[in-house]
Amino acid sequence: MYRLQLATDAAYTTLVKDTLLIDTSLLVLPLTDSTTYYWRVNATNSCGTGEWAEDLFTVAFCPVLITGDVDLSSSLTSADIIWLVNYVFKSGPSPQPISASGDVDCDLDVDSGDIIFMVNHIFKSAPGPCDVCQVL
Repeated sequence: MYRLQLATDAAYTTLVKDTLLIDTSLLVLPLTDSTTYYWRVNATNSCGTGEWAEDLFTVAFCPVLITGDVDLSSSLTSADIIWLVNYVFKSGPSPQPISASGDVDCDLDVDSGDIIFMVNHIFKSAPGPCDVCQVL
């Protein structure tokens, strides 16, 4: 079991999260952009509890919850396809919250390939979009 603490100060007096985990990952929402966060984790097993580890992990902020959800509806729908068509072919507004959120095939470009990918995913049950946060 792991204990994770997330704070906005290095002394951990202002905790954003203090939780026990069985898994090795945790999604914490909402976090504020341009805020410095400090975090630490320790593990407990039958031998006891280990020291806090603060420098063995990386935290990455990615504003995209679902790659391809360019209209921020929290799901992938035909409205996302229409948004991408307007963006790619008609100079419409860029995908939100960042332009890369429309890069559903993670080839580092938002183009007609992403539209085809979304059509296949939504209407033909093809695999879902990649995780754009891994390529940002």
